[in-house]
Amino acid sequence: MQSILAPITGVLLAPPPLSTFGILAISLVLAIITSLVNKRLLDIPRLRRATAEVQAWSSEYFKAQRAKDTKALEKLNKKKPYIDKMRGEMMSQQFRPTLFFAVPLLVLFYVLNNFYQHTMVALLPFEPVIPFNAWAGHFIANQCMTGTALGSGPPCAPFYLWYLICSITSYQIIQRLLGTSLTPE
Repeated sequence: MQSILAPITGVLLAPPPLSTFGILAISLVLAIITSLVNKRLLDIPRLRRATAEVQAWSSEYFKAQRAKDTKALEKLNKKKPYIDKMRGEMMSQQFRPTLFFAVPLLVLFYVLNNFYQHTMVALLPFEPVIPFNAWAGHFIANQCMTGTALGSGPPCAPFYLWYLICSITSYQIIQRLLGTSLTPE
């Protein structure tokens, strides 16, 4: 069993760029699995129609508010209970797959986060802007250790920052490719 996992752990434990691609691969696999389950469990065409209708109503409502058009607001407020009911149905339908994935993904994230601890896993082409960076300076490192001093290397990302970047990006791409995105194309 250990011989099977050796190549995988070798890539994941390696310094950047191998760990960078390993975490990207993990996020891509999870995005594919999540999107396929969503495709199976959700009524995507119905959700798209409801999303478009809610967005159109919201747009009209905000335009009427800005224009202070009381007649239009009155008309739109009559439709508000229907829109609120539709939003509730959309949220409950989208919540079903979340129940399926929440605990396993949290456990996986916890395991991987402990696996990497305070290791830098990705070299970044930009200086990350992280909220509360001064407050959490020892938790969030903006620079790689290059053997000389902290701050003398290129900008880097710890596991959780790189995983967040990869998972958000890969999920959006996979949703578009598999047709599970609810936003109009």
